[in-house]
Amino acid sequence: MRREAAAGLLALIAAGATLAVAAIVLVAFSFRTRDRAKIRDGWIIWGLQFLTMGVILVPAYLGGILFTAVTAVLASLCLLELLRVQKEAVPLAMQVVVVAFGLASFALAHLRPFPALYLSIPLAAAALLVVNLFFPNEPRHLQSAAICFLGLVYIPVFLAHVVLIRKQENGFLVIFFLYGLSEVHDSFAYLFGRMLGKKKIFPNISPNKTWVGSVSGLVAAVAAAIAVNRWVTRFSLAFAAAAVAIIICFTVLGDLVSSKIKRALGVKDFGSLIPRTGGLLDSYDSLVFVTPFVYYLSLLVAS
Repeated sequence: MRREAAAGLLALIAAGATLAVAAIVLVAFSFRTRDRAKIRDGWIIWGLQFLTMGVILVPAYLGGILFTAVTAVLASLCLLELLRVQKEAVPLAMQVVVVAFGLASFALAHLRPFPALYLSIPLAAAALLVVNLFFPNEPRHLQSAAICFLGLVYIPVFLAHVVLIRKQENGFLVIFFLYGLSEVHDSFAYLFGRMLGKKKIFPNISPNKTWVGSVSGLVAAVAAAIAVNRWVTRFSLAFAAAAVAIIICFTVLGDLVSSKIKRALGVKDFGSLIPRTGGLLDSYDSLVFVTPFVYYLSLLVAS
């Protein structure tokens, strides 16, 4: 336990070092560009990364009910963002139902072994269908129920797997590895794409994603994974390599999925709780999307 706690503390120090490197990169670019707006935006994003990483990593290090509560609240806020940007207003009763069962997913993940958290899925589906009985016979109400159900699986159920990861041996180190690498990938992809990128990859889905940024994020994530696993996490080579592949792949997919949702709904941001970003869901979409797959990888390795 002492060794795990020491490794966890070292992981937090490594996160701070990564932010320091990003700050050095920003300083270097500030002397090479005349576009002050890009530098200002870069520093704002850097500060927001500092805050968003702290919201996850510090409670994850402490663990227990605190971490479950923080991630449950985070998932609920992200879910509400998704529901409130729909073209047709989602009835309040359905919002209450789906948030309640989203919180139940975290409670089940905290209190019971896997796969108890999945109990919330059929219960939520039944509850939404029953609530729909009290609304007029219009397609939009059934569509709202379907959106709520999809949102429940996509956000609370996906993210609740992070609680299951934390309960495992070396759980915090796995969370640090998956979240740290996804943030390194996103941060360097944004910074280098913003500073140097020109050619877009998916201009109709994510207009800010460039080839230069994507390659930069990939290289930075792989380099960070090698360094972190060598000196901090010390996972087996097989697990580390598979985790890196999964994290990078699903980090990119998670970002594209959230961007596609916004484009389909015709909105720029999910919310305004975090300024100069697309909202909470936009800030944590990679973590939400990648978490269950890293958990299943850990189960395969342990079996």
